[in-house]
Amino acid sequence: MSGSSENQPKAEPATLPAPIPAPNTDYNPIFEKLVMNTPDDEVLGVIAYGAYKKAKWEWAQGIFNKHGRPPTEEELKAYIAAWTPSQLEYVRNNAAQVLAAYADSVIDAARAGIVTEALKGTFGASVRVNLISAALYTLILIVLAFGLSFTGIDFVGIFDHAKAITSSTSPTPKPDTPPA
Repeated sequence: MSGSSENQPKAEPATLPAPIPAPNTDYNPIFEKLVMNTPDDEVLGVIAYGAYKKAKWEWAQGIFNKHGRPPTEEELKAYIAAWTPSQLEYVRNNAAQVLAAYADSVIDAARAGIVTEALKGTFGASVRVNLISAALYTLILIVLAFGLSFTGIDFVGIFDHAKAITSSTSPTPKPDTPPA
């Protein structure tokens, strides 16, 4: 069997001719101007392009309603060419307003949940933390007082002695004596 496969001609891999580039009649430079020229804010550009496409659809509907036919290739080219930089900026600004309004509505819808979540349990947790810290502080003072008393230092005695010293050195008021 191996001898029979040697006698068969080897099949050459099929090569397809290179595709012939078709004329691009669908190219729309508005996409490039609105989306590709603003890579830092592509989402805004896509929204602006959507607004442009809506305006283009309305324009095409107007031609169809008036003439009973879709716009011709020349009319489409003229429509695209009519979009000035200021009109593109207007569409971009409208897109920014739409995006800002959407962001505001999302934030407003989530605000109540965010505030509730932020305040949830904070009062009880604060009281608990403050009680624990006060108890620890008191415990530390008690341990310190007992520790010092075992070393022979008597805080109560020191305070009593200081009180006695201050009361003995303060001048005693003289009784009011009537003038003689």
